[in-house]
Amino acid sequence: MLHGTLTRPASVGPEPEAAELVPTERTARLAWRFAHGARLTVAEVANLTGLTLRGAYALLATMSRVVPIFAAADGRWQTTDGPNWGAEP
Repeated sequence: MLHGTLTRPASVGPEPEAAELVPTERTARLAWRFAHGARLTVAEVANLTGLTLRGAYALLATMSRVVPIFAAADGRWQTTDGPNWGAEP
């Protein structure tokens, strides 16, 4: 499984710095990673989004209301259905 590091296609351009992201972009950045099987700690989410640890946890908790993610026993957040949670059955 992935641990927060995914390769960004060169054709997309450079990834914006975390501090430059607006809330929608922060959420999209995490949703994309979760959809591709990432398992992230709150600290990793804070680093990816430019948020504090408290802010990162709040974002994950809010996302978990609509995206099937949860905190596993090892402290990493992950999807409940694996990397294909958005796919049609």
